[in-house]
Amino acid sequence: MSVLSTDGLSPEAQRALDLAAVIARNNGHLVVTADHLALALLKQSDSLAARLLRHYFGVDLFELRARIERALRSLRPAPVDGLRYRSLNDECIVAPDVQQIIERAKQLAAQQAKPVAGTDHLLTALLEQESAGASELRRAGLLSGRVAAASAEIPLPPGLQGRGPAVYDLVQAVQRGSVPRTVERAGLIRSLATLLAQPRASVVLLGEPGVGRRALIIALAQLLAREPLPGVPRELWAIRPEALLDNPEMVIRQAIERAQGGLVALHDLHQFFGASSLSGFGEAGVALKQALLGGTVRIIGTTTAQLHARYLEPDPVLHDCLHPLPVPPPDESETRAILEVLAPQLARDFQVQIDPAAVQAAVRLSRQYLTQVQPAAAVSLLQRACALVRLSQSAAFRQDGTGPDTIVDAVDVAQALHEQTGIPMGQIAGHERDRLARMEEILHQRVVGQDAAISALARAVRRARAGLKDPRRPIGSFLFLGPTGVGKTESALALAEFLFGTEDAVIALNMSEYMERHNVARLIGAPPGYVGYEEGGQLTEKVRQRPYAVVLIDEVEKAHPDVYDLFLQVLDRGELQDGRGRVVSFRNTVIIMTSNLGTRALTYPDELAPGEDPKAKVLEAVRAHFRPEFLNRLDAIIVFDPLDPPALRKILELMLRKVQKQLAEQQISVAFSEAAVEWLLAQHHEPEYGARPLIRIVQSHVKDAISERLINGELQPGDTVQVTVRAGALFFRTRRAGTS
Repeated sequence: MSVLSTDGLSPEAQRALDLAAVIARNNGHLVVTADHLALALLKQSDSLAARLLRHYFGVDLFELRARIERALRSLRPAPVDGLRYRSLNDECIVAPDVQQIIERAKQLAAQQAKPVAGTDHLLTALLEQESAGASELRRAGLLSGRVAAASAEIPLPPGLQGRGPAVYDLVQAVQRGSVPRTVERAGLIRSLATLLAQPRASVVLLGEPGVGRRALIIALAQLLAREPLPGVPRELWAIRPEALLDNPEMVIRQAIERAQGGLVALHDLHQFFGASSLSGFGEAGVALKQALLGGTVRIIGTTTAQLHARYLEPDPVLHDCLHPLPVPPPDESETRAILEVLAPQLARDFQVQIDPAAVQAAVRLSRQYLTQVQPAAAVSLLQRACALVRLSQSAAFRQDGTGPDTIVDAVDVAQALHEQTGIPMGQIAGHERDRLARMEEILHQRVVGQDAAISALARAVRRARAGLKDPRRPIGSFLFLGPTGVGKTESALALAEFLFGTEDAVIALNMSEYMERHNVARLIGAPPGYVGYEEGGQLTEKVRQRPYAVVLIDEVEKAHPDVYDLFLQVLDRGELQDGRGRVVSFRNTVIIMTSNLGTRALTYPDELAPGEDPKAKVLEAVRAHFRPEFLNRLDAIIVFDPLDPPALRKILELMLRKVQKQLAEQQISVAFSEAAVEWLLAQHHEPEYGARPLIRIVQSHVKDAISERLINGELQPGDTVQVTVRAGALFFRTRRAGTS
């Protein structure tokens, strides 16, 4: 077996590899995988990767460690043909994914003209891989492109290269070609230049991470590199991210001195004014305010609207000096232009070719299915597709019978989205239009006797998929009304399978458990310092872990009134803040609530006055119980009909077909005569319970009888069972294979 070479890795990166081997051994694993390396990078708290994550990207290292450690406890890496590695005083086997990360890290270092690869390069390469650890890092908001960009600006450690300047002229860097080109969003550039053309004006760019605030600053530098703008300083000074990790106050004072009344770009401006408890940031903030008041510096800062309102706006000095400029997400054409500019760089980095159709698909699918802001969502999706194609060039990651692939096309983007979201590949790759047109037909294969309900559900889903719903709200929100056993829950299961490919995509909660006020907090989780804080919310944590799901809220009428306030937020804004302060998105979920309110009018219509409509009575009871603002936010209120005898028969036939399918897997065939079906239907004496009694009838009269014959050896593979009626009871006749 070959030996893994660590040539080209920095001492810090080699220590991370040694720590990964220790983590694998402590977990009883014989193979070091990418997940062990991910945890090692987080635990090596003095490494450049950990410092970047903690200080530059604001990642909670302890929470991430805990999540990856939980994943490792359930991991059982199988033996692989890896490479031997001498770790400290022990020897281990390194899996192919770690080998690929190391080689990719070396490539990244070479692209940055750095002689060795550090932990920052290992982190970037790991984010391009598919592993549990990489998934947890991406869930924390990390993108390989953002980490690579930060890494590119970080000088080498002392001893490998002289430390580069902490403050540099971004316009000159653009002219040298050392900064990747970005798309210039004309309207935003004009607004930014207009603000900066005012004497002594400073600007703070407001927007969510990934929306393009940094790119807007680079776009301004590109414009200044081509021609001067009246009233706008020609020099635009930027700060290398790593420099702020060491001595923020010194670096800020250096930037003020260099700028001499000119422009300084400061990302995450809030950290200087109360958002960071790290040493030096408060002192740097004081120096900035002094410079702003004295007119010795002008700032282009970035932050979010929420952090601006909390840390910057209340300060009188900052309120007077900083002009806020909202940076909205780019529209579809702007996002496409951004990806077209970025595609050649991605093609070089991943050593692939990118088909123009892949760019189109990344824009379209990310806007339709992903909750992250643009352009970050589209860029991340295209990067993931590039990584998949790059991995396919390795035999270890190819399906049997397929050759290496070098072209990223629309199908690769769809596959990347499938792996990220779990949405079935066929739905994404272009067949969804046909499936949506046949949605009623597909759902009716499982839900019987509810034509009006299924049609209403399908119409709402088609509106959402056509882009005609509010993008801030869930895919759809419905209140299902009707007696028990008529198909409300089955409709939710069928919809989950239709939209997300599996019944497992149903998150079910029964509101009978949330009738008391003190139980309501369990939905979003306890705040810090309270019992249960670590567990998360029973609703928010499940949706955070599975954002593409059908959320089934059973017996919603039993919930405490405070629960409705939470649901109003979900229905109105498509998000909910959990006990830890994290915002959980519900925008890719379908919300289905069920209720039995008023359904006696459907079950016993003879009790109504002549001419009264049973469904109208149900809706009357619903309006009397729920607040109007709650009902008005639902996409549809759907009343399910009681099941008539033909519907019950069809449901029974579906149940019997499932029995046949289960026995067919054991090579046993079973047939039910017409008399047997009628006999089973005759055992149903409780019409008020819908189809529920049929489950018990099939189990006690069919499944139990066949199970006994299987256990005592009367039934064997190859046998055929004919189920009929004799002497007023079911009769099972078995025919052996090979007999007439």
